[in-house]
Amino acid sequence: MSSARSTGVLVVDDEEAVRSSAAEILRGEGYEVIEAPDGEVALDLLGRHPVSVMVLDIRMPRRDGVSVLEALADPPPVVLMSAYCLDPDTEARLGTKVGAFLKKPFAPLRLIEEVEAVAHGDANAAQNDTSDLHRTRGPSASPNGTEAK
Repeated sequence: MSSARSTGVLVVDDEEAVRSSAAEILRGEGYEVIEAPDGEVALDLLGRHPVSVMVLDIRMPRRDGVSVLEALADPPPVVLMSAYCLDPDTEARLGTKVGAFLKKPFAPLRLIEEVEAVAHGDANAAQNDTSDLHRTRGPSASPNGTEAK
């Protein structure tokens, strides 16, 4: 088991099924995972439990992922995830705060690869590509044909 596998990861998503699935995938790889249902809880947890990586949804009630990142002067490495994309202005404002973008729905292996890449600061990883942040517009369909959030 690599040293990064003992890394603390905060998974933030308002969809309980997505959040718990991502957390279980990462726990299965040996990561220590804490979960937050929205950005407000995430900021509170970050103040009490520093983590090495944050997996963060963009669209959530109370406080979305973008405002979480804007509130943090020095956030942990971030894997931003969503079925939606960021407009170029928001992407520019976030700058280097986003290490990778994970488009929902995502394969478990892709989540693991992205977390490992940002945990190691690997900006050159093949999968560590933030160009999807604004490549597509609107929601994506999940495999069962329903709209992912």
